[in-house]
Amino acid sequence: MPSAICLVGNPNAALAELRTTMSIDRVEQLLDAGADVEYRIGPVGRTLLLQEAVEGRHAGVRLALDRGASISVMDDNGDSALALALACEKPQANLIVADLIGAGADINSRDGKGRPLFGLAVAQGQPDVVAQLIKALAPLATEHQDEMKTWAANLPTYGKKWSNRTCEVLYLLLDHGLDSNLKLQPNSSSTLLEAAVRQQATVSEVLVERLLDHGAAPRLEAALLNGTLQIIELMLTKVTPLQNAQHEQIQAWVRTLHVDPQKWSQRDGDTLKLLLDYGLEPNFRRPSAPHSPLIVCAASAGDLALVQKLIALKARLNVADDNSDTALICAAKKSNRPIYDALKQAGVNDKLFFGMITVWSSHQTGT
Repeated sequence: MPSAICLVGNPNAALAELRTTMSIDRVEQLLDAGADVEYRIGPVGRTLLLQEAVEGRHAGVRLALDRGASISVMDDNGDSALALALACEKPQANLIVADLIGAGADINSRDGKGRPLFGLAVAQGQPDVVAQLIKALAPLATEHQDEMKTWAANLPTYGKKWSNRTCEVLYLLLDHGLDSNLKLQPNSSSTLLEAAVRQQATVSEVLVERLLDHGAAPRLEAALLNGTLQIIELMLTKVTPLQNAQHEQIQAWVRTLHVDPQKWSQRDGDTLKLLLDYGLEPNFRRPSAPHSPLIVCAASAGDLALVQKLIALKARLNVADDNSDTALICAAKKSNRPIYDALKQAGVNDKLFFGMITVWSSHQTGT
């Protein structure tokens, strides 16, 4: 308060000196004492309205507007209160934007760098703020559609993950005309859907579903390589019943699996089970040597659930790979009794040498 005492005869100077440490009530008292609401109190020549907008303080913006602050005033950078609020990440930014628009702020103006305010909101604003502008501008003009497309087309396709905010803004834009089959820059070889698949996050699963609902062409191969199980299932629902093209994509994915099924990940096994639910042939053989049938792969991987699913789907259980290994032999070699017993219960004969010995005992004793 010593500074306030020294500056008591100059309300404008007191406002500039103490703005960051005073309550909104004290600000109001200084305005009552004669401080000019348009006095430049902040960095780069910001007035009370501009300073409150950039800091995301709704009460301060409301006070400045109530005291007659100019809605079109700009700071030294050429930014208006609306431009500053659109880029603000504070929780009350949407309330500030609503008040500024209600007070007559020009939505179709530009910020100090010459960027259209709608494009600025799409690129930096909170989803609620973007929704407000879309509602205020509806129906969107061609230039607004172009700004939506430009922002979405330049999203990162690899490496940097999209934020929740990015996905939520995309939801909004899809509902207002963004092309669901948009290709991303700079090489235009990756679609918005393929990029969303690579995000591998809960929010991207919702985004993939939205894209498909808005007519995006399914990309099963991209989902198999990079997507979560939920994303893979979303794609499968769009391409079922599987056609030759989808079977070829599945075979291409299977070729990417490790040659040794014991080194398959949990995702690999879960994906195969999902593919079987959507029409993958249960007697499918791996395209490369030793051309193992799925039932042999499942036993070698130690995946009891996959073995049980193949049994339920009536897969041939006695088939062998190029090394003459059957699923039963693999289970015995790996000492996997649950899989061995499941195959026996399904009707696989495990007797050797006229019933004198079983496959299990042969591989456990080395006889």
